[in-house]
Amino acid sequence: MDIKKITGQRINTELARNNLKQKDLAAFLGVTSNTVSYFCSGKRTPNTAQLVDIARFFDVTTDYLLGLSPSRQRYGFLTAACQYTGLSAEAAENLADMSFQQ
Repeated sequence: MDIKKITGQRINTELARNNLKQKDLAAFLGVTSNTVSYFCSGKRTPNTAQLVDIARFFDVTTDYLLGLSPSRQRYGFLTAACQYTGLSAEAAENLADMSFQQ
């Protein structure tokens, strides 16, 4: 498992999902756009503080960003639900979002 590549892919996914640019994340982190570009390409890994800030920025878990969990959500029960039911992380998140909106 290449954590740099996985983390980069997940950051790219979240940028796209939230319709944001690398420069938006760079401004939030207080780093250059080149630094975020290195993260996204898998050439560099964010340090611990940056990883936590990135997770907060996207409202996901650090485990998700590191590729340790398929679930973006902070709800720990979703990972267990996915394993038990065989649902994808996205399907479980959609169901959870629907139930929390009611």
